[in-house]
Amino acid sequence: MKNARRFVVKVLMGVGALCGGLALTATLLICGLFYASWPWHDLTLWRMEQALATTRHPMNTSVVKEKTIFGSQYLDSEDCTYFVGQFRTTSLQPDEVVQAYRDKTVTLFGFASNMPVQVTVIDADTSFPLGHPVDMWLSDLRGYLSALEGDETYYFVYILEENRLWFGDVRCYETGLTSVA
Repeated sequence: MKNARRFVVKVLMGVGALCGGLALTATLLICGLFYASWPWHDLTLWRMEQALATTRHPMNTSVVKEKTIFGSQYLDSEDCTYFVGQFRTTSLQPDEVVQAYRDKTVTLFGFASNMPVQVTVIDADTSFPLGHPVDMWLSDLRGYLSALEGDETYYFVYILEENRLWFGDVRCYETGLTSVA
């Protein structure tokens, strides 16, 4: 009888330790997934920056400014928007710039295959929808753009991925878009 009681106590202690270990492991796994999402998003942005940097741009163009923007477009959303762009200048005509980037794509693992490299030539009428990353950047550049003169063509070239899952990264949860670089 005494041995049976000891056996039952040892079995119950083993089951308790097993349940406690499983609960601890599950807690660490869930927390780890949330904390691992920050570096995952940062790695994704870095891959996008590399893809845009290695894109073949037309000859005689140069980068004026670069920007990486990340976060949620709207304050009541739980999605991530990834934006990597360059503000460039060239002596080419606007239609030549658009033609140079026509049908250019990049492929990044984990994203839609063949993400388009988008281009927008800047003129006095350039505007974007509210909440668009280029609209945010354009408002930051207004003072700079007003000082530009000459026969140069100025344009944005960028890669944009919208509405991806936030997966625990609080930077994507009701924060709005923020500049990373």
